[in-house]
Amino acid sequence: MNNPYKFTLFVLVLVLVLVVPVACGEVVSKAVVVASIEESVAPPNDEFNGEGLRVVVNEVKVVTEWMEIFACDSATAIRLESLFGGVAYAHGYTDDTHLGEPMVQRVDGAATMAREYGRFAALENVRWCSVTVGVGPADFDARDVDLNQDMVGYSLSLVGAWTEADADDWQALSVRVTRRIESSIEFDEPVRFADLDRLVVRRDWSGILDGIDLRTAAGSELDAAVLRNMRSGLSIEVRPHTD
Repeated sequence: MNNPYKFTLFVLVLVLVLVVPVACGEVVSKAVVVASIEESVAPPNDEFNGEGLRVVVNEVKVVTEWMEIFACDSATAIRLESLFGGVAYAHGYTDDTHLGEPMVQRVDGAATMAREYGRFAALENVRWCSVTVGVGPADFDARDVDLNQDMVGYSLSLVGAWTEADADDWQALSVRVTRRIESSIEFDEPVRFADLDRLVVRRDWSGILDGIDLRTAAGSELDAAVLRNMRSGLSIEVRPHTD
C-alpha cells in the first residue's frame, strides 16, 4: 500500500475486528450449525380445503434458493465476519451466515426426514433471533436439478386434483410458479448456538391448498395463494447436538 493513510486505516480495521473483542474478554469463536430442511407434514390426500372442495396433492417440488440467520441486535458487528467477502457461486453467494446454493426437493405424499442444506459458522457469543428462507427458480447447477430438470426456471411445482365435496368428478390441478418469495421465521426465544447444533426448517404441506377456491383461482392469483400457504406452514426448531 503506497498511501500511508490507507495502510493506517487497514491496520485500524484489523485491530477492531481481531484485537478489541479479545481485549474485552470476548473470544471470537464460531459454532458449526447444520442447517436442514424437513418436510414435516405431507400434502393433503382427499381432504377438505375449507372452500367446499376435496383436494389431493400428488407431488410438490420446491426450490430452496438461500437461507440466512440473523442476530437479535442489528448493531452487532457480525457482518465483520464477512468483511473480506464470502464464497461466490454462479447462482448466489455463501458466507458464515448466508447459504446461497439452490436445492430442489420433491414431496410426493409422505413426510420426510430432515435433509442437510448447508452449514453456518455462527458466532457463539451472539444471540440469534431469526432465520430467513428464500424460495426461487432453480438454475442449471442447482442441487438435484439433474433429477428434476423440469424445475429449471421454476421455484415451485404442484400437481394434484380437486372436486366438489359431495362429488367424485376430479379436475386436474397444475401449479407452476416462477416467483421468488422470502419468509422470515423467528425463534420462540433468542438462541446461542453450540457446535454442531441442528437448525431445522420444517415445512407443513397439509394446508397448501387451504382457503383457495380452485373453481375460479388461476394464474398469478393461484400462484400467490399457494406461496402464501407455503409460507404459513413454515416453522423452525433447534436440535442440540448429541453424540
